[in-house]
Amino acid sequence: MADVRFSINGKPYSVECGAGQEERVRAIAALIDMKAQELASQFGEVDSETLLLMVSILAFTDLEKARSAALHANEASEEAMTGAILGVAQKIRKLAEEFKDEG
Repeated sequence: MADVRFSINGKPYSVECGAGQEERVRAIAALIDMKAQELASQFGEVDSETLLLMVSILAFTDLEKARSAALHANEASEEAMTGAILGVAQKIRKLAEEFKDEG
């Protein structure tokens, strides 16, 4: 386990993470810090617990939006694939009918 130290809105934190994950944790912490500072500048003096709660809610809202967009993109892709398969099936039926009529 590795110990990673960082700060969020000027307050120091330390967490343990798996070996090799230190940079990922630091990068995520930097994003959280950026969002926390943005919120603190909008709302003024906010205690750390409330600020981190607000960041968490916003992060999960963004995550849900991304999941929803990915789901809709996947559904659209499946619909396109289904349409293509049906189109090929119709062409095969047509060729089979033509072949049958010639035979």
